[in-house]
Amino acid sequence: MALKNKETEGAELPKPPTETPGTKPETNGARPRRSNEEVERRLNPYIDANQEAFARYTNLVKDDPVHAVRTLMLKDMNTHEAEMRFVAKQMPAAKEWYDKQTVEVKKAIDKRIAEVHPYNRDQAFVQAVVKERNWQNRLPLAQTPRPAMAGARP
Repeated sequence: MALKNKETEGAELPKPPTETPGTKPETNGARPRRSNEEVERRLNPYIDANQEAFARYTNLVKDDPVHAVRTLMLKDMNTHEAEMRFVAKQMPAAKEWYDKQTVEVKKAIDKRIAEVHPYNRDQAFVQAVVKERNWQNRLPLAQTPRPAMAGARP
């Protein structure tokens, strides 16, 4: 970097930019749109192949945004219901395992799911039980010495 000459030191300095790069544009409370390049790369050919569906969704958003939101929420609800059917199959075994545990383990599981919304509590309970059971199954493995390898020197 070159040093400034004494004659130019007193000269008029350039004005700073009016918009600093660190400032964020106003979003009016809305989250900025995020874009995932991998998803976009996979989605674009799908949209090209399904132009009718793309046009229908575009018109739905323009004509009736509330219905568009409800349509997206319906998809999420169907996914949630499918997950809950799976949880319902796991729940009897999870409750049986939970009932056999010590008070400390029960308190740990209850603490994990205490802040969960009641709508999602069954799913969180099964996840917490599975996580705890897996942890307990690993403990004996970690405490046993590893067998010696064949041909290893003592």
